[in-house]
Amino acid sequence: MGSGWKDITSYTHGERSKGVTPRTWEAAHGRLRVIVTRQLRLPGWYLRCDEIRLGTSMPVDLGDIDIEDAKREALRIVRQRVNALACDIRDLCTDLEGRGEAAEAKRELARLRNGGKHGEGS
Repeated sequence: MGSGWKDITSYTHGERSKGVTPRTWEAAHGRLRVIVTRQLRLPGWYLRCDEIRLGTSMPVDLGDIDIEDAKREALRIVRQRVNALACDIRDLCTDLEGRGEAAEAKRELARLRNGGKHGEGS
């Protein structure tokens, strides 16, 4: 995996030999799969990336544009979402680590108030 865009269209019998244009493309690396596809009876291209919950409940409309432009736009959107999630994770960890330090300071203060004992049974 990780060798560019791959046609993963589910062709019906004989379509491939008739030269039917691919309807679904996938770029994958590791656990990440970015899919650009056409929807039945809808114009344009749509994005799905289950790993970051893009297009899982509602299609992400990339517009009625050239497939190469749709692929570029899909990667831009995925990159933007992943970067935003990375910032959220960083902020969450910072917040939790800060709370952990405050909790540790409170435990130490309580220990000192108890005459230096580490709690019951110490």
